[in-house]
Amino acid sequence: MTFLKTHNLPATACFVLRCLSSRPEGIDTRDLAALLAPPSLQGPAGKEDGRAGGLATDHTIEALQEIGLIVGDRTRLLLDRAWREKLPSVPTDREILRILRGRVFDAPKLDRSWRWNRESSRWNTGGANDFLRAASWFLSQDPLGPPFTFGRRGSAADAERLQRRQFKRGQEVITNATRWADFERWACAFGIARRISLRGATCLSPDPTDAIAEELASTLEPSQWYSINDVLARLAQPLPILGTGVLRSRMLQQLRAAPERVGARTEDPALSQAIIILAGKKFLEFRALSDATDQRLLWDQPHPQSITHLRLEA
Repeated sequence: MTFLKTHNLPATACFVLRCLSSRPEGIDTRDLAALLAPPSLQGPAGKEDGRAGGLATDHTIEALQEIGLIVGDRTRLLLDRAWREKLPSVPTDREILRILRGRVFDAPKLDRSWRWNRESSRWNTGGANDFLRAASWFLSQDPLGPPFTFGRRGSAADAERLQRRQFKRGQEVITNATRWADFERWACAFGIARRISLRGATCLSPDPTDAIAEELASTLEPSQWYSINDVLARLAQPLPILGTGVLRSRMLQQLRAAPERVGARTEDPALSQAIIILAGKKFLEFRALSDATDQRLLWDQPHPQSITHLRLEA
């Protein structure tokens, strides 16, 4: 099973989790489907077997079960007890998506995400591994270049062409335009990408600013200075697709060569730009002390910026 299913929708996931958070006893799957899609809006699944709802209901519930957020069988669904306690009593969509992002990014740390199956010639598809591979690769690309498209010949930032050029096996992590649209939907919902309109088309740019801001706000004390290595280590836990995160490191091992400007002591461009943007918004402040032992370089045009410490603004 994969997470990037065409009808797995963030808004539907928020509705399901909000509904289950208020029902510790669970809910009958038919009642949940009827709440999501009344009979007048029945989709293909409803037409086939007479149930209310459709593929959006089915695919979203399957994805939430795959990552362990909800449990149950074909007749009744419940929110997993460990995660029920983390949901506020009346959660907003943003709070739900952050919890959902945490579960998605935590699920693959059993060393399965970048495991190549030689017999089937495929990547592992359990949990949310398909999304995580795509996110790890995407956030290693240059956010200051042209926004990304898929399958458009001649585009300087065509995701299909770049994947084939960068990966050792020539095996893409996003294999077609449909999967690209699925990835785009969830990457924006999780705060690691943003949509850009260009020449009448919607393109995608790596931008983890929102996700980083949410995680820093929950792990750092305002006005207290932290070394950059400490901050990167803290970010690597909830966002293992960035910086020193384990999924990003494993992704780089799969490449013929790292994307331009990635590696050594220079942070990947997407992370660098997020820190610079948050400093510009007065959300955080960073500085470089000449005698500090922890020193990194934020990639920026035309020259990198040194960083040793940062803090949240009060």
